[in-house]
Amino acid sequence: MESSSRMSESEQNIAPFHHGTYHMLAEIGKGSFARVMKARHADSGQIFAIKMVKKKRLNNKLTANLQTEIQIMKNTRHPGIIRLYESYDTEGHVNLVMEYCKLGDMSRIIKHAGKLSTIPGLQEMDRRHHSYPKALNPMIVRLFARQLIDAIRFLHRRNLIHRDIKPQNILLDIEDVSNMSSERQVVLESLAKAIGVNVNAWRWLPLVKLADFGFARHLPSTSLAETLCGSPLYMGPEILRYERYDAKADLWSLGAVVFEMLTGKPPFRAKNHIELLRRIDTTVLEFPKPAINYPDGSDYPKDLQRFILGLLKKTPVERMSFETAFNHDAMSPPMYNPYPVGYTPPAAPGLITDGRNSGESQYNETRVAQMIEDYANRSDCIWSFAEIKFQQLMPESASSDVGSNSSKLADELSDLTDDAIVILSEEALLLYVKALGILATAIDFASQWWLRHSRLGDGPPHTTDRINATVQWLRNRFNDTLEKVEHVRLRLIQAQERLPEDHPAHPSHHAEDGAMSIGSGNLNVYISSRITADKLIYDRALEMCKHAAGDEMCKRNLSVCETYYSTALRMMEALLDRTDDNRSTNSEGGGDGEFDQQQEEDQQHLEKMIHAIRGRLLATQQKMQSINENEKLYRAGAHRRSGSNTPVSVVSN
Repeated sequence: MESSSRMSESEQNIAPFHHGTYHMLAEIGKGSFARVMKARHADSGQIFAIKMVKKKRLNNKLTANLQTEIQIMKNTRHPGIIRLYESYDTEGHVNLVMEYCKLGDMSRIIKHAGKLSTIPGLQEMDRRHHSYPKALNPMIVRLFARQLIDAIRFLHRRNLIHRDIKPQNILLDIEDVSNMSSERQVVLESLAKAIGVNVNAWRWLPLVKLADFGFARHLPSTSLAETLCGSPLYMGPEILRYERYDAKADLWSLGAVVFEMLTGKPPFRAKNHIELLRRIDTTVLEFPKPAINYPDGSDYPKDLQRFILGLLKKTPVERMSFETAFNHDAMSPPMYNPYPVGYTPPAAPGLITDGRNSGESQYNETRVAQMIEDYANRSDCIWSFAEIKFQQLMPESASSDVGSNSSKLADELSDLTDDAIVILSEEALLLYVKALGILATAIDFASQWWLRHSRLGDGPPHTTDRINATVQWLRNRFNDTLEKVEHVRLRLIQAQERLPEDHPAHPSHHAEDGAMSIGSGNLNVYISSRITADKLIYDRALEMCKHAAGDEMCKRNLSVCETYYSTALRMMEALLDRTDDNRSTNSEGGGDGEFDQQQEEDQQHLEKMIHAIRGRLLATQQKMQSINENEKLYRAGAHRRSGSNTPVSVVSN
């Protein structure tokens, strides 16, 4: 079935005509077997999309497909699936009366990315999360993908497989929230909660709907299908190979669609399905260079990259499972969920030395410069992690306003629930304070060096300039971070006050021992969760290592692997500095024996992790060097085979 209830690039004007109780207004889609009309009900005046399927073009198989489509849509009620109101027969057609989607299909949205503000109904969305040429804003990609995954989850739980998920079969509509029934409000509140936004987001965020169930069928989880159906560009490779396939074929199609929303291009392109299969089998999928740089320094949000790559595994067995997809970080919005107990907020860090007894060696100029830069790099990795949280909390227009009303403006523009704001704010504060502690340590260390240097005047000029430049960067970053801590603190307090009184994070449950501090200064904010910055950082570093290890084994995206390993290494080193500092403090004050033993075990574990990550980083760099050398040899050989008379000794390395 090639047509659906989508709106074409422009509605085709026709001579209006009556068709039963409907008044046909315009043609909005056309295919080999059907055309789709925009129609108004004669009595209610409500607008519908009517799919008029030509009976004479249907063989037995297509007739069966049409009946399956009707039955599935009649029995399927979900805000992410096009609703079928009724079907009726006329002399030449089978007619499906469906809901009308004003914004058209996803291919139209992707095509107009970069100028979505010109499309009625999308201006506010584009103002909040501006798109880029041929690619949607990652935040919008995330929100659209979450809606799709919610619809696919609904189908999967009913043993349904769509088999033709593609941008043309994903329709978008804007809800009239001012004219909703109470039943509809409950439905949209549930969907908003599922994707992690406030119900008011439907004022500007389009509803995403799966359409065209002509190829859909009931498929029990243990069954396999064998027919070739769907759209080749978005087909799973198992279908292209004419192999038996299961519901995981929908996951491949979802991954291809999300890839295209994020980058503006399908992951694999070809003129026919044979060439397409060859490209899938022989090409290592890489993300093109984006139009912007993201806060954590990656090309695209890392969780979205992992999500897409997990869906686009070539063999269904290796492909992400449905449950993993449904619960993936990229698809799981931050909702209220008590953190595991057993973690307490860390104290403010003190001065960290290099562990040597000799004062002279500690203040060696080159080593001091390197140590200060190491602290700066470690703080930057943690600061970038905190920035991801900050960007989710503060919409662009609010984060650019440094005034005291920025948190209030952020609340007005935000679509996050108060639960999500509390959790994101607490995590951002913990990470920013951790970064501040490392920055303060570096500045303090530099101050001690400067006092000695001023007294003795024995530093090489180039080393002094190097340290001064780093210290200036440290001070600028410290001031910037303090400012963001204040924004996040205010956002957290306001969100806590809006929570129900029985919520654990409500101010009525705050205890004095839960207050958070920076050094000797109190932030006057209560952290309700029991997690620590160290736990967040450790989990993040471990996650990056796992992802890098998978790609490294396949010699894929090695430059990204190098970045992941380097970032994880700096994060682990920051944790080891903390452990060293705690151990030093306890040894001076006597300490508790059991606590000291735990600290010793933590340090040993971190040292092993750092050693392992350094080994993987070195191995990755060696692989990159080997590949580069092989490429140089190959180019040199190709140059010689081409018949060039240039002496080999002249060829540049």
